[in-house]
Amino acid sequence: MDSFPGWIVFVSFTFSVFSGCSNLLLPFEISLNPNEVKFYIRNSQSGLEEIRYMDSNSLNSSPYRRGELTVFLIHGFLTRVNITGNSGSFIKNKMSSMNPNIIFVDWSALSGRVISPLDLPLLYVIAKNNIETAAKRAVNFIQWLNYEGVIDLDRIHVIGVSLGAQFAGRIGSDFQLGMGGRKLPRITGLDPAGPLFYPSPKSGSLTKATPTLSTFITRMLVCSGQTGWMDMWIF
Repeated sequence: MDSFPGWIVFVSFTFSVFSGCSNLLLPFEISLNPNEVKFYIRNSQSGLEEIRYMDSNSLNSSPYRRGELTVFLIHGFLTRVNITGNSGSFIKNKMSSMNPNIIFVDWSALSGRVISPLDLPLLYVIAKNNIETAAKRAVNFIQWLNYEGVIDLDRIHVIGVSLGAQFAGRIGSDFQLGMGGRKLPRITGLDPAGPLFYPSPKSGSLTKATPTLSTFITRMLVCSGQTGWMDMWIF
């Protein structure tokens, strides 16, 4: 079980006292451990198999194709990757002509799962703060793939949904910092999460204030299946 910072313990205890309920379930609803960020690649059987960070055997036995376009898909708050189901079938079908490596970034342990609905506000705050931890692990994963000589750094597309869109922006920021100023080729944010990001965006968030995170950035807001607005930056 993770050790939570003092401010989380204090807020959780205070909320418990004044709401008349218990937040003892909080450690079971969300983690702070970067080792719980997982990376899954789609195989030929339309299932997903894990590529374990720093495990060359799992990489070499995976269907990862060297030098091909690599697309990272990042889910949002309180959602997770369906390992045994048909995760990303729509995206896979749309990208079938490109035949990319599709990697699902599963940070569900750090983005939260609800046991007590009363914990939702605090879970969101913790998940938002966990973006920094999870993004560092994602960048480390990309750097490791580069060290293994399998990824083409000029053929990467990071796609995030909701809180995952802000996660994608943070990957762009940390990647640039860790790679001596080199930018990710493309970042796409779908319905970027707003609470605690607007109107005062923080460093690394996917906003107009940070267009230098990538060579090509797309932000898209979708409501009831209809596109509301889209911003694009090309540098």
